[in-house]
Amino acid sequence: MTAYNSAQYIEESIRSILTQTFRDFELIIIDDASTDETANIIRSFKDKRIILISNAENKHIAESANTGLSIARGAYIFRFDSDDLMQPHKLETQIRYMEEHPDTGVCGSYISYFGNRKGVWKMPVSNGEIRSNLLFANSIANSAVCIRKSVIDAHALQYSTAYRNPPMEDYELWLRIIPIAHFVNLPEVLVSKREHTANESNVESGRKEASLGKLFEQAYQLMGIEMQKEEISDLLLAYKQGIPTIEDIYAFAEAAHVLIDKAQKTGLFERKLLRKALERVLIRLIGNADFSPLQSAMLLGRIPMDRHKYIKSLISKMIR
Repeated sequence: MTAYNSAQYIEESIRSILTQTFRDFELIIIDDASTDETANIIRSFKDKRIILISNAENKHIAESANTGLSIARGAYIFRFDSDDLMQPHKLETQIRYMEEHPDTGVCGSYISYFGNRKGVWKMPVSNGEIRSNLLFANSIANSAVCIRKSVIDAHALQYSTAYRNPPMEDYELWLRIIPIAHFVNLPEVLVSKREHTANESNVESGRKEASLGKLFEQAYQLMGIEMQKEEISDLLLAYKQGIPTIEDIYAFAEAAHVLIDKAQKTGLFERKLLRKALERVLIRLIGNADFSPLQSAMLLGRIPMDRHKYIKSLISKMIR
């Protein structure tokens, strides 16, 4: 766990970890030079499983998380945010799954939201679906994750320090893991994620788009997928605020076709799952847009039918 000025929530978060049904673990907490009572709250717990590391200066999430990775001794790594809550059986459930499925390198789960946002985030569950969705959007929740330590050690994995603002070190790592390990998301809620105005991920949209453009470009290249900067820019529509236009969605779909064609050739992805991932994004984009029946028909007509016949029924249902 990394923590910076987390005094308001960290006590509840720590308690949710210490009361797990699985009890044989070490809780490494890196206090990133907090200026509030975070460190004192951590020290107030008299539990030998807690290892407190205090940074002399603020190093941000990735650097602090890498410190934790460097000293962790367990067979599995669980990243966790200092304001979230674990379900009591989280560790036990994921460790049991990993023990029974030695080919799995990263195990996540569904998460529920509380605070300023309600609902459940149901991510894709199978390895193929997760890989395909990761090309368009993050599909592994940081606080839900369990990573096999042998995968980290075998490939000398660390979190990148290049995506501080906004923090995207977890998403970038998942993209790098695609060629080397299998993913799974357990179809049950194992984490409650707190949404509040101080979340580090709640940042200005423009900075997020710029960081994602750089992240996608580098990650795609590592997988052997060469995309033009303009195509990557069009793919960022999925992260832009506001109501998309028909031209925006058309450009996004065309860039996505290029990505799907090139990703399939790497041998890391299945075409039908890539198309399913694209469909998920299109459902959201089209659902957020204000399309007239004529505009919807134009959209459908301009996208190659052999690739997008699966959205016919979707668009017809949305047209009233």
